Amino acid sequence: MRFRLQIPCCLFAICGALLIPSPAAAQNTYVWTGATSSNWNTAGNWNPNGVPGGNPEDIADFNTAACTAVTFSQSVELEAVSFGYGPACGFQIPLSTLLHLHDGILNLSTTTSNTFTIDTGGMLWLDQSGDDANSKIVNNGAVYFTGASSAGTAQITNNAGATIYFADSSTAANAVIYNGATVDYSYMTAPSTLGSIADGIAGAKIFLGGQTLSIGSLNYTQTIDGSIADGGSNGGSGGALTKVGTGFLQLTGNDTYTGDTTVQQGLLEVDGNLASPEVIVETGATLAGAGTLAGTLAAQAGSSIIPGDVYNPSASPPNTTLTAGRLLCASSPTVETRIGNVGSATRGDYLSLNSPLQSGFCPHLHFSFLSAGLPLTVGDSYLLILIQGSTDYTAGNVDFDFNNFPSYRQANGTIVIANLVSVSAIYLHLADLGDEIFANDFD
Repeated sequence: MRFRLQIPCCLFAICGALLIPSPAAAQNTYVWTGATSSNWNTAGNWNPNGVPGGNPEDIADFNTAACTAVTFSQSVELEAVSFGYGPACGFQIPLSTLLHLHDGILNLSTTTSNTFTIDTGGMLWLDQSGDDANSKIVNNGAVYFTGASSAGTAQITNNAGATIYFADSSTAANAVIYNGATVDYSYMTAPSTLGSIADGIAGAKIFLGGQTLSIGSLNYTQTIDGSIADGGSNGGSGGALTKVGTGFLQLTGNDTYTGDTTVQQGLLEVDGNLASPEVIVETGATLAGAGTLAGTLAAQAGSSIIPGDVYNPSASPPNTTLTAGRLLCASSPTVETRIGNVGSATRGDYLSLNSPLQSGFCPHLHFSFLSAGLPLTVGDSYLLILIQGSTDYTAGNVDFDFNNFPSYRQANGTIVIANLVSVSAIYLHLADLGDEIFANDFD
């Protein structure tokens, strides 16, 4: 028995009966003919006559014959399922039935996707170096990746009530998961990578255990409306998240995992609540959002911070707040913020900090202003940072530009620091609109 993951007892009952070690046998390849029915477990459907899976080294070959609706009447363990350039195949794994593949799904075609549908109570298990190739998996039961297995380039739809488990050093770095239920990484013994995941429902869950999950290696735009948390079936705490790839990841839910969040590449937008003790924005990466960071926002030099909803700007009208526990930074990360006139009122997005802002921990900030509405008016003031507590900032700790503000790229102003009893604020006071608005080509 080659299984390390402690999975629910219902699966143990099947595995215990199915995977009793047997004497070594020669590997056999069975070619599907479908001569008598669509049932995998019928010997007359294979050449030679027999059923692949009597020996865990068997290979089931679907390279030629039509196989649109293959079903199972009992569990099967074998080495691999192989596909050539023939028509797409479909498989249905029913209640209390397990398809266990050691070396996964082999597909010679890069254009044909074979579909595996797991019914409620059914199970698909890939271990060792198993690969899902470019399959489509519709999961209503349970899918297990263990050992060094991979989801390949699969597209996995995880429907309500279903669970996908990742264990050991398995990965889904090139896969796409549409999650309507639970993805559980709590059995992982090493960090893992997920190409892309989206859910669209608040009840979807990702459990990290105590490991780091990197999301975004396929560079897609993706939204997670559900929750990301420590724990899972195998427990664990200190789970961490890393945003990788050049794409966009939006988090809108209540994310309670207790490890750090790292924005390594691309853009991470937080529009919900994030419990991480530290959110690290690396050089060249961007953090945006209208949500709340419970911990420290640590911005490296060359990183960007954008208060507001970048993914759907109409959902966060100007005056949107990105809140953080405190701010640490290397010199001069860029804060991109909208300012302007909306409905005859001055409006601007801003940072809100729940602790003092000290130059010893964040020596300098650069603001780049974008349009929230026209016109600008000399004498208007725009809130840039609201601080709970004091700040030792002076105007020299902040600079700004209007380079990305159409018609006002030559505008100028002064930075105003206001230290009140329990709060402080940093404002832009608009002093000069510049000449560009008059279209005299001075710019």
